[in-house]
Amino acid sequence: MTRWLGIAACALALAAGAGLAWWLQSGAEPRPDFALPDLQGETRHVSEWDGHLLLINFWATWCAPCREEIPMLVAAQRAYRDRGVRIIGLALDRREPVERFAAEYGINYPVLVDAAGVARVQDAFDGGTGLPMTILVDRRGRIRERVAGELTRTELDALLAPYLD
Repeated sequence: MTRWLGIAACALALAAGAGLAWWLQSGAEPRPDFALPDLQGETRHVSEWDGHLLLINFWATWCAPCREEIPMLVAAQRAYRDRGVRIIGLALDRREPVERFAAEYGINYPVLVDAAGVARVQDAFDGGTGLPMTILVDRRGRIRERVAGELTRTELDALLAPYLD
């Protein structure tokens, strides 16, 4: 009897290990949990966007590629909002320049700002230190894509297409 229990336990462990290996290979690890202040000083928690296809964009006002990418993200938020896509910007910067930048560029999505906090979140996403950095999180809260560098609209459309309803 104990021999069969041992065999069953080994089989269960192997099956669990195979499932874990598939999960790790799929690139579908859960997104880190975080909360940061927005431009109005209100703390926003990432769980607020659970159930949506979430595009998290790490950027800064002093980053030239970021400045090029933001107008495309503003247009994409307008285009994809009704399809359940939410964009949030995490500014690796000080609040005052981000407020001016957001007003000038007409940013139409939440911007969270706290240089030290954003750096910790980027590190938690294993996003490296470069900017811009964009992370795609599926509706179940799993990280699906990490993109280093400036995205074009064509690249963004292709990135989102497999996950849209």
